[in-house]
Amino acid sequence: MSELLPRRGLVDPRAAALAALLDPLTARVREAEIQALAGSLDPAQPVTAMAGALELLHSETRAIDGLRARAEALRLRILEADEVRRQVLVAEHLEASARSARSLRRDLGAAARGQLDVACLLEREAAAIDEVGTRMEIVLRLLPRLADEAVRRDEEGTVQLLGGGGGLRLLATLAATEARAPTRRAAVASLVDLLLAHGLAWGLQAEGLALLQRLSLDPAEDPWIRRAALRVVRGLPPREAQPLLAEALADHHGPDSALLRAEAAAWIARRPELAPEGALAAIAQDDSELVRFVTADGLGEALAAGQPGAEERVRELLQRAEERTRARLAWALGGAGQAGLRLLGPLLADVPLVARTAMDAAIAALLGQQTAPQALVTAIAEVPEEAPVPLRRRAALLDHLVRAAHSPAAALAASLAALPEDGALEVRLPAGVTSLDLAHCLVGLAHEGFGFWLEPHGGVDEPGLRVRVSRGERTSPTLWRVLDELRQPAPAKRQAHTHAIGRADLGQVRVPPARLAEATPTGVPGQRIRLERQDGWAPEVPMVDDLRHALRRGEVLIVSALGTTRVRAPRRARRLAAMLRITWAYRALDLLRSAALDSEDARVAASWDVALDELGFQVERRAPSPRSPPSPQNPASPQNPTRGRPPAAPAPGSTRSPSRSACRAAP
Repeated sequence: MSELLPRRGLVDPRAAALAALLDPLTARVREAEIQALAGSLDPAQPVTAMAGALELLHSETRAIDGLRARAEALRLRILEADEVRRQVLVAEHLEASARSARSLRRDLGAAARGQLDVACLLEREAAAIDEVGTRMEIVLRLLPRLADEAVRRDEEGTVQLLGGGGGLRLLATLAATEARAPTRRAAVASLVDLLLAHGLAWGLQAEGLALLQRLSLDPAEDPWIRRAALRVVRGLPPREAQPLLAEALADHHGPDSALLRAEAAAWIARRPELAPEGALAAIAQDDSELVRFVTADGLGEALAAGQPGAEERVRELLQRAEERTRARLAWALGGAGQAGLRLLGPLLADVPLVARTAMDAAIAALLGQQTAPQALVTAIAEVPEEAPVPLRRRAALLDHLVRAAHSPAAALAASLAALPEDGALEVRLPAGVTSLDLAHCLVGLAHEGFGFWLEPHGGVDEPGLRVRVSRGERTSPTLWRVLDELRQPAPAKRQAHTHAIGRADLGQVRVPPARLAEATPTGVPGQRIRLERQDGWAPEVPMVDDLRHALRRGEVLIVSALGTTRVRAPRRARRLAAMLRITWAYRALDLLRSAALDSEDARVAASWDVALDELGFQVERRAPSPRSPPSPQNPASPQNPTRGRPPAAPAPGSTRSPSRSACRAAP
């Protein structure tokens, strides 16, 4: 398969420097316009570039006004003309607007054949207006960034250029009168940035601020322009900003008014001193999810920045908001450091949506090397055993991450995180660390990415051994797949693709990925398939491939957040029969596993365990030690992992020794 060629992008250094001053989306989609501007604007000389940008704005303003006047004149003249006169007017317009003799001949020919009429000409004029407006928009976006650099090099010259030279007045005129909405919005944003930048007195300060306030309060104005103008509150004292924000929060005119309320809510979340009385209560009851979500994100950022009073405002929103907003806030708290993780604790007992999101946020934070505060650890321990399956799985993983952080194998596991897919490495276990200890520390790393396979050179419970660690999966030719393909002919199978391979055995101990599964079955048996009832593919339950591997090895171990599953092969008298049945009925057994895990019927749910028992496999499931805060006073802490609450009962058709914990991590 050929590789995609990399995107060429801007190769001219000056154009690339201009693009770096713009937001990434504009820089990507407006490369042609940026390349054209690079001929007259040099960002290495910002004062000169600003003067050139303002001159371009003046000339483009005159050009766009001329184009609009020409298009309006054509429209009015056409309305008063008959058919013959219209053809003459079309020809005259083509001669007046032709860019070259060749294009004029082509257009006149098209008009003579009836392929170029007045509607086409008006559409062409609109495209020309849009082209000029786009260039103006890019220049307007560049101005504040050029001004930032120009002030550092020549403050006096920059102030004179924008103030005395009429630069700000031109921006104010465009912000108030420009007909093209994107260009006008860019003018408003540029005016806000320049008026409030660097604390300089540009001139026109009061007039410009008054214009922006008027635009933000005008209910007949475009919501996007009002939103851009409202950003002026960042430079206003609270007594002037609060009325603007209160007016914006109360605006419910039109379907897009939520855009304005969301902008106001974002500023209130980031700058509490600007908040009008009762603003957070009004936001919590707003009928727009955008407004509520923006506030949740802003409060998370404020808490992460250590802003005074942010924690109290978070608590207030959690008390007032409905569950989807609480869930959004829970996710934002996951990125707010220790303060956010502390506030996540009570949310683990909230409704399932909020609890699930809070757990996901905590998992992401712990995987990002955050330390779990005691409040969160206590909340994890209090998740009830009868909670829904999605919550139990997340709580088990959180508990696993908390305990694994104290394991002597944690450093070795962290070094294996860089192992690429299909990579392998042989390591020496630290003294006192077994293969199972390392496997439990790898559970968190396999949660979002590829799984791990461990092949110890000795027993899985022997410490200090050499272990070969592989990541990802490999395939090899298998007899069951050949037989299955021959018995399942189908015209839709992938062409030029081998259909005789299956999952290879890379190690006695496997730490499967938790989320890497098919959302929709592809029809190939033996694949991990996400099951709705399990909120995943249940990695702790052995797959048919695990049975195949156990037949060859005698025993395999599956390590997941829910504990360790030990699969022992039948005795030699039954091993051959089990091998023949698995080879012949692989697809049926794979479908049986999925059906059993996704069914609420007790008989169907137990069918996979019954099938394993009939095949002669012994499956021993060892749950982790009871979830509990890791403190010396707590009898269920890692120092005493076998004490505390009694372990859960074994699943039907399986055995388990309650005297030994699957979580071997010790601080």
